[in-house]
Amino acid sequence: MSSMDDIWLPAAAVWLLVFLLLYSPLSVSRKGGTVGKRLLGMEVVRDTDGERLTYGAALVRHLGNLVMAAVPVLLVANATVTNLDAKRQSLHDRPVDSRVVMRGR
Repeated sequence: MSSMDDIWLPAAAVWLLVFLLLYSPLSVSRKGGTVGKRLLGMEVVRDTDGERLTYGAALVRHLGNLVMAAVPVLLVANATVTNLDAKRQSLHDRPVDSRVVMRGR
């Protein structure tokens, strides 16, 4: 094996970790959502005052979302709870008291 082979896998793992821990939480805390949410006119806000989440709250929300995406039963439960909730608050929104709203409302 060459030295490139020894470096490639750890470098890919670091970039994946950086992407998973930074892209969504930073986008939510700084801009109110990822590019996809913003293109759809959605924004993630604190339920109490409609302001943006802190990075820490956005990270907790994102990690909860990753866990639900990895466990199909939780994914179905999340969709059910979201559709039955008056505020349409998902399971990963509840620990940080956030919710997704349409921008401008």
